[in-house]
Amino acid sequence: MDILPKFRLEVYDNEMIPDELLIQSVDFVNEMLPGEGFEPADFKKIYGKTCLYKNIFMYYMNDKLVGVCTCNFYPDPDPERSDETLIYMMVIAMDKTVQGKGVGTKFLRSILQMNNQSDVWIKIHKGNDQSKGFFKKMGFIKMPKKSMPEMLNPSYRKPYEVFVRKCGRAS
Repeated sequence: MDILPKFRLEVYDNEMIPDELLIQSVDFVNEMLPGEGFEPADFKKIYGKTCLYKNIFMYYMNDKLVGVCTCNFYPDPDPERSDETLIYMMVIAMDKTVQGKGVGTKFLRSILQMNNQSDVWIKIHKGNDQSKGFFKKMGFIKMPKKSMPEMLNPSYRKPYEVFVRKCGRAS
């Protein structure tokens, strides 16, 4: 009989995450995404004047960290939807040993379900076809760069493409 893995999602406001978990999440992302060189300050920083808050999501499988995601939350600039938020997914990284096994899908679905009234935007490196395919499978669509709201446009180090997953409301 196979024992099913136990999954646990921990969500921290960037101001509430304990320092040791912040460092662990940054180290994890840097290991999974070589060349990025994130610092703890990158994960703590609130980007832009209108950013409401940032969450750091840590995903565990059998008590082993297998995924980290950071999201910045902004008010929707559309006056008709000013009570809604937009999400900029700054980074998402999965342990390479679980990639292709549905764990990343489960992780992202849990984040999207918690934020199902928000449009979620992400920038993906131009050459990262695996990530582009994954996000398309998860309901994200490629958009022109100029369609990304300006407030969600923090600097980005590499050439990128923009993807968005619209929430369930009518556009």
